[in-house]
Amino acid sequence: MKRILPLELLSLSVLSVFAGCSHSQPIKAQQYAPMKNHRTFEYELPTVWKAIQDVFREYKVSDQQLHDTQDLRKATEVSLETDWSYSLSREKFVEYTLNDKPKKRYLQTRTRQKVIAKRSMGGTDVLIDVTEEVENLKPNGSSDGYNKASHPDPGRAGDTLDQIEHSILSAAGN
Repeated sequence: MKRILPLELLSLSVLSVFAGCSHSQPIKAQQYAPMKNHRTFEYELPTVWKAIQDVFREYKVSDQQLHDTQDLRKATEVSLETDWSYSLSREKFVEYTLNDKPKKRYLQTRTRQKVIAKRSMGGTDVLIDVTEEVENLKPNGSSDGYNKASHPDPGRAGDTLDQIEHSILSAAGN
């Protein structure tokens, strides 16, 4: 009967972790209630646009347009698109086992947001289109690039709309 050395046990446990993070593991996602990616604010376009710019002040903006005219008071549609922002996913993960115990590893994601604000009867319609890519992992757990997510995190657009609303209400309260 062969005795297992501690070094062999360590290498077996490391291999099981690496195997758990391989490409063969499907990316899973938490199931949340769907959130809307649009909202109508009961404020004029210049007020809403100022709030949008305030929310995205810390982001790198890759494109910003006034569609009809350079005068915001006369514009009917404005848009803004961000560059990639990186964060740890709140909902996408891979599962693996370590020492016969199930584990979860949340994945790195990167997102772009495109915000379109249009004048409408009674206010301004805001639509947020989120593009999300999820990090792939090599068998050893290191990064292997990103792939487009089939379903972007449903909370990102909703969170941004809440931030826009908060910014509008904060400005109105001053």
